[in-house]
Amino acid sequence: MFRTLLDKFERRSTVKTKLQVSFGLILIFMLIVGGISIFGYQVMGQSAHWLYIQGSQGISDSRQLQVEAIALDVEVNHLLLASAAPTKAEGQVIREKALANIEKLRTDLQETLKRVEANITRSKTRVEFNELVEDFDIYLIAIEQIIILEKISPATATEMYFGPKFTGFK
Repeated sequence: MFRTLLDKFERRSTVKTKLQVSFGLILIFMLIVGGISIFGYQVMGQSAHWLYIQGSQGISDSRQLQVEAIALDVEVNHLLLASAAPTKAEGQVIREKALANIEKLRTDLQETLKRVEANITRSKTRVEFNELVEDFDIYLIAIEQIIILEKISPATATEMYFGPKFTGFK
């Protein structure tokens, strides 16, 4: 059927018509290929944008974790320095404020870790993140031990905090 249609077209048309039809077909195919290419570039652009957002979110989350860890370290320093306050009342106020801030920072740190964990899609990143979470858990346990030890003996807590074992966590 298609063959007979082409034979009739070939016999009845002039060279000018044949050239116009063939050029028209080539032009249509070129438009189809161009449309597919434009669509492909749009999809690639969306993927690149998604990758950029993921990368920048990872950097932002990493920075947030660093800030929270440093703030936690500062509050532990305040807790340890509370025993050196001029009066016992001032020391107690500093101690209570530091303990409240430590608890708030620990909660914020846990929430940040959960939020970061929800955004991880790559398996290699997840493995490295799990190692980071383990390190943070060890660090938080060490801080809990320092808090407990500080209630009993501030000097021993300070010694533990500035000791080589704890300094390795930082």
